[in-house]
Amino acid sequence: MKKLFLFILMSFIFAFAVSANASGNQVYVSGANLGIKLKTDVEVLGTFGIETHDRIETPWKDLIMEHDKIKSVNETSITGANQFINLIEKSNGKNLNLEIERYGKSVNVDVSPVKNKLSKYSLGLYIKDYEMGVGTLSFVEAKTMKYASLGHKMIDKEIYGGEVYRAKVKEIIYPRDNLAGAKKADFVGNPVGNVNLNQDNGVYGVLTDNNILKSSTLMSIARQNEVKKGAASIYTCLEDMKVESYDIEITETKTQTNNEIKGLKFKVTDEMLLNRSGGIIQGMSGSPIIQNGKLIGVVTHVVLKDASFGYACYAEFMYNSMGFSLNN
Repeated sequence: MKKLFLFILMSFIFAFAVSANASGNQVYVSGANLGIKLKTDVEVLGTFGIETHDRIETPWKDLIMEHDKIKSVNETSITGANQFINLIEKSNGKNLNLEIERYGKSVNVDVSPVKNKLSKYSLGLYIKDYEMGVGTLSFVEAKTMKYASLGHKMIDKEIYGGEVYRAKVKEIIYPRDNLAGAKKADFVGNPVGNVNLNQDNGVYGVLTDNNILKSSTLMSIARQNEVKKGAASIYTCLEDMKVESYDIEITETKTQTNNEIKGLKFKVTDEMLLNRSGGIIQGMSGSPIIQNGKLIGVVTHVVLKDASFGYACYAEFMYNSMGFSLNN
């Protein structure tokens, strides 16, 4: 049997309308673009020589490496890049003891910042404390405003919260040569919610802006034993911030007991979707799947050898991960 090459897709979010009529097991189903920014450890991306008035200094040499994570400075825990930079600038060139996480192990190094030509102290490090991506809002629990997105983990790192934004599609990259296609999108405006979980079956948090709730549809969530082979549809955004429905066919269903992310396999049958994107592309992860008027799953993967095929996880599992359970 030929090996299928799968690609985890980051997807997008959209808006929906809160209703006082929402009842148990019902959620607002989206499909809109979502910009996601996750707060991470302060990580070293690279190093550079510090230009002083008479030479180039490299205080990091043989001490600090690319991908090191800065955990503390002089026993002060580091929670962000700006804090780290401020401690360096206030050092006046005095020796600093850095606790570093390197390949999962703790390492302590002593290093002295150098004053550059602008009279600011530096260690010559390129650093970052966040990861950004664009995905799809899957659904929202109306009473709590808790949301689910992506259907898979965004990054394989520990996170310390984050923010979500509206996003606008500016370009579609078609699949080719066993490479996944992609939605290219820009973040728009201020944050519309927070992030508190980045786990195997999705990114989760709470929305804080009610305006993002326009145009969504209130639906019940199907149990996995209700999902059948046959016709279904997905909600996703391929242009600007407009969410549209496209036809697919569920071709395989698996009975699962854990929060796995490939419980369903489907084929895109909608010629408009195939023409506009070439099939399933990056940015569609999180796109909700509807069958018989119920939310059944969320897009998670594409088959690289044939982008008209994709995989999805059961919406029931994501609902459980939000702290809810389906009523009988």
